[in-house]
Amino acid sequence: MGTGVINGTAFRVSKDDSTWIQNHRSVVKLFPKTPYTDEIVERKYGNREWLARSDARLAKYVRRVHPDDDGHFTFSHLPAGEYYVAC
Repeated sequence: MGTGVINGTAFRVSKDDSTWIQNHRSVVKLFPKTPYTDEIVERKYGNREWLARSDARLAKYVRRVHPDDDGHFTFSHLPAGEYYVAC
């Protein structure tokens, strides 16, 4: 466990560029930036490709939280490093 913290507001942008805040029913994911996750992010979120499930070994490194009704979320006790946040 580290001492790092990531705070943010979860929202979505639709294809017509409208945005809306995610609420407590949503899930915000945090995962480490690695060459493997770089490819996932580029293909899934950048190119909007449908991907098969990721390698099951990644699951132990993915954290999940629910934002509050205003979309705010916090990940704490993070080791130093770079991360991706997705919802």
